[in-house]
Parts: sequence; C-alpha cells; structure tokens
Amino acid sequence: MRSHLMARFGVESVHELQPRLTELWSENRWMRADRGGWPVLFVKVYARPDRGVIEQRASEALPDGLSTRMVGHGHVDGAGQYSAFAWDDDLTDVTTDNAFSAGAGYLLARLHSTRPPTSGLLPADPVTEESYTAAMETLARTFPEVYERVAGDLSGRRARSVVREAESVARDTPDVFLHGDLARRNIARRNATYLLLDLERAGVGPAELDLARIWGRELSILKDRHRFLACYRHHRGLPPSWPNRSLLRFARLRCAVTTLITACRRGDSAFASEGHQMLRDVLR
Repeated sequence: MRSHLMARFGVESVHELQPRLTELWSENRWMRADRGGWPVLFVKVYARPDRGVIEQRASEALPDGLSTRMVGHGHVDGAGQYSAFAWDDDLTDVTTDNAFSAGAGYLLARLHSTRPPTSGLLPADPVTEESYTAAMETLARTFPEVYERVAGDLSGRRARSVVREAESVARDTPDVFLHGDLARRNIARRNATYLLLDLERAGVGPAELDLARIWGRELSILKDRHRFLACYRHHRGLPPSWPNRSLLRFARLRCAVTTLITACRRGDSAFASEGHQMLRDVLR
C-alpha cells in the first residue's frame, strides 16, 4: 500500500493512524501520507470493499462544501479498496454545543436535499419487516446468548407494531440521500462550517433513518434537539410535524439491534449498553 500511494500521489512517506477515542474505533485502516514533512492525504483502507465503492459513489454526487474532497481511490492487492482525501489542517473535532445542533441540522438538510446518484448506484435502505427481521436473524445467528436475552422484546407485540406502522407510512414517504451513520464522530468543523465524514454507509431511504443514533445521543437534550429540528425543517421547508414518529421509532429499533451486533463483535460493553438503552426507549 505504501509503495502504491507513493508512486500514484507523489508522497514521500505514509504513516498508519490510530483512533484517539473508543467511539472512533473502526474495522477500517487509516493512513496519513506526507510530502516534504507535511501531511497531504488522508487515506482510508476499507475492511469491506463494497463500503469503499459506496463512499466513492456518494462522494462524487455531493456538492462542494458538504464533505472533505476525495482526490482518488483504487484497489491494492493484499490491502484492499481505498480512498484518498485531501488533508485539511483546519478540520477540528466538534463538540455538542448550540452551534453543533444548528450546524448538524443544516448539514443534514443539505445532504437530504441533494439528488442521490443515479438509481441503483447506492443501496436502498427499506423500512420493511424483512429488513428488521434480517437484523434480528443476524444477531440470533452470530450472538445467540445476547439474542436470547432480548428476543422477547425484539419479537414482541410492541416491536412488531412499530415495524408495521413504519412500513405503512414508508410507502408514501419519498426517499432522500442518506448518510447512513450520522453521529458526532462523523462530523467535522472547518472554521464556522460543518462537514460530513465517512459516507461508506450512504444509501437512499426515508430521511428519519438518519436520526437513528444521533437522536438519543447528541440530541438527547431537548433544547439541542429542538434547535437541530428547527434548522433542519427551515432549510427543507418541512412542517413542525417532522420527523414522522413511526419512521423514527423504526429507525431506532433497528439501530438498537445493529448496535448490539457491532458491540458484541468489538467486545464493547459501553456500546452494548447504548443498544440496550435504545431498545428500552423505543419500546417503553
């Protein structure tokens, strides 16, 4: 990988990066490529090649100023699919303050107002009983002991009602360009501008699906949630009734299941607790 990047992009050295925080853990590998002692590229090597293809297609469809600039991508035997992004020294992590709530709302509204790539280039994220059942079956197959502890809740009357209501609403809900993993860790700041990162899970589906994780985490405080929603609705011209509660409950219910799967794969007890809490919140 290093020799490939040096030859293709004219960089002089390549350094592996490690996440600073547990919440930034990823199955991907991250690298920094330098020239003349200065970083010039951020390189992501994907654990799943299909995710690399998705991010490349999504990045090509984004308007300027919505994300970091992808300058190349490719495949290296023995290493896998990769994308290279222009390094930006002005990018900083964000904190969940008043500016973040409004900035994230505007950022998501811009993405959801962007026309997705041509039909079929990004995966559809269906709000259906089949997609929910598929998530449950993955948890049952890979971590049966964990599944047994929550099976009654996941397949109970309340959960099934949430799924049926959302599936009915989704039939008349337009699809938008989804980020697929919206959370603070996937948003950065350049001066007063917020940018989206990591679009490897991008897709198309109802807008509420992008609230699955951020709703109970960064937007758990009501004043932050109201500020986010006001900004989002304003820029998309939506009524105060958005988001649709049925679609939001479905998004968070399915996210609870996928969170448990990911937490078990990582051995991350804190992340597992987040999944259990999300499940309790949806079904109470």
